[in-house]
Amino acid sequence: MAARLLPLSTDIHLSQLPTTTEPVQQLQNLCRLPDGLVIFTGPTGSGKTTSLYAMLQHLVAIDSRHIISVEDPIEKPHDTYTQLQVNEQAGLDYSEALKAALRHDPDVLMVGEIRDEKTAQIAVRAAMTGHLVLTSLHTRHTSVLSFDCWSLVCHLII
Repeated sequence: MAARLLPLSTDIHLSQLPTTTEPVQQLQNLCRLPDGLVIFTGPTGSGKTTSLYAMLQHLVAIDSRHIISVEDPIEKPHDTYTQLQVNEQAGLDYSEALKAALRHDPDVLMVGEIRDEKTAQIAVRAAMTGHLVLTSLHTRHTSVLSFDCWSLVCHLII
């Protein structure tokens, strides 16, 4: 059994991410986009979830957009946006949860992790139809979206 311990009471701000000023400014600029797809990649423990939550916190601070997150599990409960928990035993996998979330017409959709092609397809379509989609993808390295992953995204767009 493995457990991830995240502090529940402390919000994470973009300025607190362990990086230089330029990437923080780029993330702040991405938060201002009306739509698009932002993918954090990397191995376990590289900060994907922390970065997603920091972006959500920044979005909450800068405007009042309608935000929905789909997570498995919800790692950091938040009361200023809607959080959906994936429950595969009840038939609510990522793709079904995303479809349910999109019925509520969010401005911003956070997908905890893209794990399969169906989820990737829904996330890309959401980004192409006026939603800002924030997500993560497990890869071996933080700086490179693998060729397989990139070709999947390109295939879904075409």
